Order: sequence, then structure tokens, then C-alpha cells
Amino acid sequence: MYKKYILLSLAVLLLATGCSKKNENKIEAKSLEATYRENGVPVRVESITKDEFTKFQTYYSEIMPNKRTVLYAKMEDRISKINAKPGDYVSKGTKVIEFPEDNTRNGIQETQANYDFALNNMNRMKELLNSGAISQQEYDGIETQYKQAKASLDYIDNILDVTAPYNGYITELPVSENDHVFIDDPLFAIADLSKLKSTIWVNENDIEFIKKNMEATATWKDYTISGKVTNVSLTMDSQRRAFRVEIVFDNTEMNFKTGVTAEINLQLYKKTSVINIPYTMIRSIESTPFVWIAEDNKAVKREITLGLTGKDKIEITSGLQEGELLISEGYHIVSENDKLKIMD
Repeated sequence: MYKKYILLSLAVLLLATGCSKKNENKIEAKSLEATYRENGVPVRVESITKDEFTKFQTYYSEIMPNKRTVLYAKMEDRISKINAKPGDYVSKGTKVIEFPEDNTRNGIQETQANYDFALNNMNRMKELLNSGAISQQEYDGIETQYKQAKASLDYIDNILDVTAPYNGYITELPVSENDHVFIDDPLFAIADLSKLKSTIWVNENDIEFIKKNMEATATWKDYTISGKVTNVSLTMDSQRRAFRVEIVFDNTEMNFKTGVTAEINLQLYKKTSVINIPYTMIRSIESTPFVWIAEDNKAVKREITLGLTGKDKIEITSGLQEGELLISEGYHIVSENDKLKIMD
């Protein structure tokens, strides 16, 4: 019985304490409302101005060489010499890999002999043509045989000496000297690393702002390179539900590595003189957006029309005028026609 009495007493005490706190809160709220009615709701304001308005969009994408080529063996033979290593810069036409010229299986000796015979025969026929001993038609047939022999020799020369197709860096070299390779085995890869490329995927809301030659930047670690949009797809990819955009960057200082993921930034649009305000100041943005304006020290609800969206601000296309006072702090506690106390 004594325990029940103690528990009952505690319950009454807690109930009384709760009621006391609720009453205190009500009194405090009423006191605050009275203060606001008498002195005004404390707010801060800022004058509406027209400023530059931009939107940058960030994407993340892999950086790749703008040009990369893999050279393959066109014959089965042993590699006799390699004149470069991975990371080396080579000029166009440089012999990177050489095959032996004395291997009877590659046909170089027979092809060289056919070429020598065709060249000598054509020179003899030219003399006969000049003396009138043969017709032009006969000479043309001999000259055709020479051209075919030369083409065969050039082909053999090209497969014996595998050269760089353009200026670039050797990025892969999976073979060694004296390796025996077969037709279509990869010999080396070359890439032009002075130009890099990236592919980004853009949603349907932003694609209308992206144009060919638009400037872009790519950032990786502490390095940033500049580039331009080179291609904008006109058709949405059905799987990604986005548009493919290709960008080429200048990498003249060779700071960027290929295969890394970089931060790609595009300035989608820029306006020089528009009214734009922070998102946080806009109320009921999903229905009828409005802001609070200070007029004659009273709060006035002003409906607005929203335009383009930036990173943390949004364009206001109608509803606000330059010079008006926008309530920038305290807007969440004001009501229509509330008296305002504008703080410094």
C-alpha cells in the first residue's frame, strides 16, 4: 500500500511539472507575440540587385587519349630488333619493331628480285619505245608489271619495319626481341597524349545548353586542363537515358595521366544582368513560390516566377524589382502585414 502511494505521488508530481512547463511555453509564446506586435518581428533585409548569373555542371568521367593505335604483326616471324620502350616519344615514321630481312620465309629476297627484274625490263622497254621499236601499248604493259612489283616490295618493307603512324608515346609493348610472333599478334600501342578526350552523359534538362566548341575543364588531383566540346549526340541513349557528349582537352604540359577519373566542368549558361536569389529564401517552391518583401516596415508576401537554376541560386523572371527589400533572415517567422524590426 505504501509503494502504491509513492508511485501515485510521483505520477501526480510529473503531471504537474509537465503542465507547468506547457503553461510556461504558452506564456513565453504569448510574450514573444506581444513583443513582436509592439516592436516588430526582427529580420534582416537586402536590396534586390541584378547580378551575373551562371550555372556550372559537374560530371565525372574517365580520361583517355584522343588518338590511340595498336599495331599488329602482318607476318609470322622472329622479331630481330626493338627500337623503343614504353613511355618513349617517337616521331611519325620511326622504326619501332624490325623483322629480319634474310629470312627466306618472309619472301623479301624473291620480292626484291622480282622488283629488280621489272625495273630493268621497264628501262629497256623505254629505250625501245623511244626508238620506235615497240608500241606505247606494249610499254604500258611492262610499266604496269613494274608498278605491281614495286607495290609488293613496299608492302614487304612495311611489314618488315613496323613504324609509328604518327607522333606519339609508346604506351604498350607486349613483345621482346627474338620473340616469335604470328599474324595479328599485337606488337605495340602508340597514343597522342598531347590531346586527351572524355565522354560525359548529359540529362535531357541540360543537353539543350551544351553546344559544339563550348569550353570545358578537367581536374585531376592538382592539375586542370582546358578543352572544348567536339561532339553532341542528337539522340538520347535508350539505356542510359542521357545524351553522349565528347570533349577534347589540351595536355601540352603532359600532367594528366590516361585512365584516371577526372572532374569535368561545363558552364551551361551565363547571364550578365538578372535577379537571382538563394533557394532558401523561396517559400512553397513546389506549389506557388513566393518570398517576403519589406514594405513600409511590414512583411508583404510576393509571388514570383522562377527561371533557370544555378548551383545555389535561382533566376527570378518576374515578381521582383531592383531596389526592393528582400527579407533575407527571419523570413520563416513572419506573416502577412507583420510589423518588422529591421536589424543591421
